[in-house]
Amino acid sequence: MREKALLLLSGGIDSPVAGDLMARRGLVILAVHFSLEPITDNAAAVKSRRLAEKLGLSRLFVVIVGPAFAEIAKACDRRLYFVLSKRLMIRIAEAIARREGCAYLVTGESLGQVSSQTLQNLRAIDAASTMVVLRPLIGFDKEETVRVAREIGVPRGGPPRGDAARRRPARAGGARRRPGGKVDIRAGRLNPLRMTYYLLKPCRTATAFISTLKHPRRVALEEAADRLKAAGLAVTDFKVMLLVEGDPELTFYESGKILVKTDSEAAARTAIDRVYDVLGLVDRLAPSATA
Repeated sequence: MREKALLLLSGGIDSPVAGDLMARRGLVILAVHFSLEPITDNAAAVKSRRLAEKLGLSRLFVVIVGPAFAEIAKACDRRLYFVLSKRLMIRIAEAIARREGCAYLVTGESLGQVSSQTLQNLRAIDAASTMVVLRPLIGFDKEETVRVAREIGVPRGGPPRGDAARRRPARAGGARRRPGGKVDIRAGRLNPLRMTYYLLKPCRTATAFISTLKHPRRVALEEAADRLKAAGLAVTDFKVMLLVEGDPELTFYESGKILVKTDSEAAARTAIDRVYDVLGLVDRLAPSATA
């Protein structure tokens, strides 16, 4: 049986070239894309899906890391941001890789191309995982990467073509209306009377809602994962956040914040209420009936 590897796939040309080179060596390539939604729009995720299809990758996972990256940016020395964010991606990628039976991680990094890709920084990034990280482009210069990208038909840089290329972050106040008659989610449509122990607002640049506890607290993710699984929910523990599968899919952070991928306020609220209820956060944080 051929061994499998998980490729960290961005919207650029380096990672798809790296994935193609390792596929030529006989590895079955799966991929994960880390989306900065809701801080940015979903253009990079759309492009990654197209690249995955073009390269014939067996599976693509999209993980929303915008809120987690924002927490890193607030807490760390700005000089360490890129190394710390890459360490987070490697940790999450390792969790997915082990779940999917992959033996290796693959990245499109090359030595010294950017500040985070010095030998010292690459060593620090690798230390976040116990899996072998393959870097087939480590000695490539940009011209070599561009040449291979042309051979396999990967467009160089820039936003994806078509509808995704024209998509821009929505203005403050709500998400841009999408084709197909889907709901235009706007903050003004939310009912503040229904918000008791958490605040719910739509993302500005993605079709999603975010809930924030009125009284923030740190939640032990390992314990939360066990309780959610006991309630019958499919949960993947990425150590820094939990991915709860379903319709809609949601991401739970240790601050108690929840990101729900849906354009329906009712669906978002139902999913959020269920998670908070399972974790006991409703009883602890909701105001008492006699208050």
